[in-house]
Amino acid sequence: MGTKAIPALCGAIDSRNELVSKNAVIILGWIGDVSAVPALIEKLRCGRKGGFLDLRANIVTTLGKIGSESAIAILMDIVKDRRENEYTVRDAIWSLGEIGSRTPVSMLIEQLPRQPRETQAVTVTVLGILGDAAALPMLSKLLADPDPAVVDSGGHAGRKPMCQFAVDALIQIGTDAAFKILEIGKHISMDELHVGFQEWRILVN
Repeated sequence: MGTKAIPALCGAIDSRNELVSKNAVIILGWIGDVSAVPALIEKLRCGRKGGFLDLRANIVTTLGKIGSESAIAILMDIVKDRRENEYTVRDAIWSLGEIGSRTPVSMLIEQLPRQPRETQAVTVTVLGILGDAAALPMLSKLLADPDPAVVDSGGHAGRKPMCQFAVDALIQIGTDAAFKILEIGKHISMDELHVGFQEWRILVN
């Protein structure tokens, strides 16, 4: 099944059969062709009425897998919408990270204080992935988070205390300024940081 199947799969998104709709969206993600993006975005714009509960989350995830920057605006709208299901919001944040553009960085920083801790964990992780220095002041504050409770990121970035999500994000950003924040906070020495960053680069490459 390839790009020739995309029109039929896009049509199947509107099926009254939940399994058919979800499988069509998932397969479009496997194919990964940008020609499916307009239909997926249109389905999201139709709102929550008349749709299956988690189909929106499936579509959001597929948009991340396809990776088209044309999906950034709708994903940002979902992140900002207080009426949106929180699981869908987390998937939208993760998809923004998969697309890789720094366009949503300022929005993510702005939204973070209003988010539940589980969603904050995903936002912090994605800010690390996007690697924008604008996130450094916020990440610096999170290093001082006194709560040792483990936060579950919902399958996106594991389970750990919030301050550890911040540490990992700073290491991913990987600039001297990010390393300095960690050293000042005594979370890790500068030598350990540089070694850890090189090991991380080897893993992701």
